[in-house]
Amino acid sequence: MNARGFWIFAVAACMLLAMLVAQTARYTELRMEVKHLEAKELDLIKQGKELDATIARYGNTEAVDKAAARSNLKIAEPEKYIVIMPGEESRDQKPGSKVQPGGGQ
Repeated sequence: MNARGFWIFAVAACMLLAMLVAQTARYTELRMEVKHLEAKELDLIKQGKELDATIARYGNTEAVDKAAARSNLKIAEPEKYIVIMPGEESRDQKPGSKVQPGGGQ
């Protein structure tokens, strides 16, 4: 092998080594990201299970009523609902009249 061939081989080997180091660093970074995402996934699964348990707890209306009572919330009675649709007048309401809270006119 002559000197020119040796130097071409040496430069090619150095470039190959540099690319190998770059790929190894990239692989290590991606592996760390995968581990981070797996930990995040496990945390989200845990939160989902906790939410499912909370929903199951409030699955019946009695539990919801008790939780509302503990939080000092009052159950809205149907006569306290006011439904206003844009561009529509209530069937019970005369045009131009105002809607009063409690369903009154």
